[in-house]
Amino acid sequence: MLDLNTLVIHQKTFEIDVERSSIRGVISDDHAHRLSWSIDLFCKPEQFRGGLWEPHAYAHNVPLALPRQIVGGATLLSQVDDPSLEIGLHVSRRYPSVNNELIILALNGEYLELNWEATVDVNWDEIYNSRLLMAVHARIPWAGIQVVVDQNAEDKKAFAEGWLQRYLDLDLFKGPNILSSITGQQVALFKPRDLKLACPPEQVLCPRIPEL
Repeated sequence: MLDLNTLVIHQKTFEIDVERSSIRGVISDDHAHRLSWSIDLFCKPEQFRGGLWEPHAYAHNVPLALPRQIVGGATLLSQVDDPSLEIGLHVSRRYPSVNNELIILALNGEYLELNWEATVDVNWDEIYNSRLLMAVHARIPWAGIQVVVDQNAEDKKAFAEGWLQRYLDLDLFKGPNILSSITGQQVALFKPRDLKLACPPEQVLCPRIPEL
């Protein structure tokens, strides 16, 4: 088991900067109103193999099938040629990752626990080159769920709640607050409440979604 808030590339362990990292859910018509997730993990900078490393693991617009109470968890296995996924690692430049397996577990209203394994490319030198194992174990601040609101909706709160409750129980959240984005869209932001698990995280099974 990895130490908490660490990201490992091959045999090198980096500390994740939890304050800079985040995870949030998004529901928008850009993705057929499905619930997708954006994860950004930033590591603290460190001198390694002749240069400054500051790995950034990212997964944007990623669909994860979570239980309605976010207690079980979720697994995603993706292929690099899926154009809808932005998932990979940035060290000196961005490279997509493959063989991704992500598991998300709710701990409380502030943090989600994330376990992630993938095959990544770094292309730094002859040792840290391509097809390397990346592994992550972290507790990341949960920014909540953002629902992009239809501008023509008369009751924007009801519109947002209607879409959110298709995926997750509304009693997990506070709000929403209706905000305006820099693009002019209106976004309903649902912040998580303090979640109480029926059993401790180590006793919760995280089911695997079968490959299609």
